[in-house]
Amino acid sequence: MDQKMLDINERVANACVTIKVSISHYKGFKTFINGLKVVMQRSKIAEERERMSEIIAKITPFQKPIDKVTALQSLLQTYLYSQTFVWSDAHSGQQQKGERMVFATNALAKWNDLIALRDNVEVARLELAPKWDNLRQEVIDVASDLHIDISSIMISGDDLASRFITTVSNPRPIPPTARGNMPLPRELVEQFEREANEQLTRHIMGAKQQSLDDALEHFDLLVTQLATGIRLSPSLIDKAKIHCEKLKGMAEAYDGDIRILTAVETIETHLLNKTTEMWKADQSVRDESLAIAKNVRNNLKALSIAPTAQQVEQCNETLSATPLPVILD
Repeated sequence: MDQKMLDINERVANACVTIKVSISHYKGFKTFINGLKVVMQRSKIAEERERMSEIIAKITPFQKPIDKVTALQSLLQTYLYSQTFVWSDAHSGQQQKGERMVFATNALAKWNDLIALRDNVEVARLELAPKWDNLRQEVIDVASDLHIDISSIMISGDDLASRFITTVSNPRPIPPTARGNMPLPRELVEQFEREANEQLTRHIMGAKQQSLDDALEHFDLLVTQLATGIRLSPSLIDKAKIHCEKLKGMAEAYDGDIRILTAVETIETHLLNKTTEMWKADQSVRDESLAIAKNVRNNLKALSIAPTAQQVEQCNETLSATPLPVILD
């Protein structure tokens, strides 16, 4: 690994922190209900379909207190997806929990948001235990009347609540890759440093690639919606703004990829100043936005191709000339 790459890694390590999020949940009757729906759809016997429908109708209300907790956990997962970066090896797939990366400049705000979302889950989780204990006998009676066995699901309220765990760690600095002070042979220290830098590079590249993949997925959708003129909701612009901010932040913190910054400038200049009302009211405005969205989508696809040596050199010069703030000691 050359010195310029080592310098870039060090700059990213000083500009970013990680936050670890753990989420576990319990499906309750969800699997049971979904299984009944499959049987009902496949059955050709009217009486059997009616029985499945009756069971589903009577059991589904008991799932609602459980769904309330999982819905709040989903809000936290959605926030992770939209406001933080994956922190794993490149091309490892989308993580919606686990180790996430944020920029140090807004880490406190992101962490406070995550804590608030976690606390909402915790309130609902604690409320679930007494609610479930109050419902439990009714569920048993309904199951008995329907002649179904759901004994494996009929756990206590405390046991049910304990299945829902949501944790958010304090922001943590990215561990330094330098090991020069370790009292070990030079060759071993150099090996540790090389492996640490290679892992850091994979994690950073993974965050960048996932940001690109997520943005490309959204612009695929945006092109489709603009082309058809159907379901032109404000969320299309809101999410474009989120992806724009993430791409810009990643490029500025990492390798200054001029291709990403150009795509971001195009989005900011030509799309974020539009509204769904403008698209619906004026076909020419929608057509213009569609052409821009297609251009951005094509550029995002092209970003899977490695930059040229000249582009890399230009990025390195830009990074060398523009220091990032060092927030953490």
